[in-house]
Amino acid sequence: MTPRQKLLVQATFEKAELNADLVGELFYRQLFNLDPGLKSMFKTDIDEQGRCLMRMIAMMVKALDYPDEFQRLVGELGRRHAGYGVGGRQYETVGKALLWALEAGIGGQFTPEVREAWTAFYDGLADSMQRERAAEAGQIALRL
Repeated sequence: MTPRQKLLVQATFEKAELNADLVGELFYRQLFNLDPGLKSMFKTDIDEQGRCLMRMIAMMVKALDYPDEFQRLVGELGRRHAGYGVGGRQYETVGKALLWALEAGIGGQFTPEVREAWTAFYDGLADSMQRERAAEAGQIALRL
């Protein structure tokens, strides 16, 4: 992720936060539209889940200015999602739903350059989370 992409993600997320409830709702609607089987992974109220999603994204976006904190948060997030059974295919689906919801929430300011920045942000996040999952699985295997 380039410095310009980081700034674009941070600036446009401020706009998405103005419509946080809507973006969260749209995200889950699109996620379940893309893969209805994912709905069974969620036990809490989807409105609350959407608020949690937006808070988590806010933490990650703010942590972009603090690489050590960002990596710590990614590690926690990766371990938590590994416990939920989230795998590679789901990360791809989540990425598509996230970009769609952000575009809907930000509107005309979601330019191709902004899309590219958010794609870089999400791809880096998802890759790090999956590496954390693999590392965790390797540590468990070593203990056995």
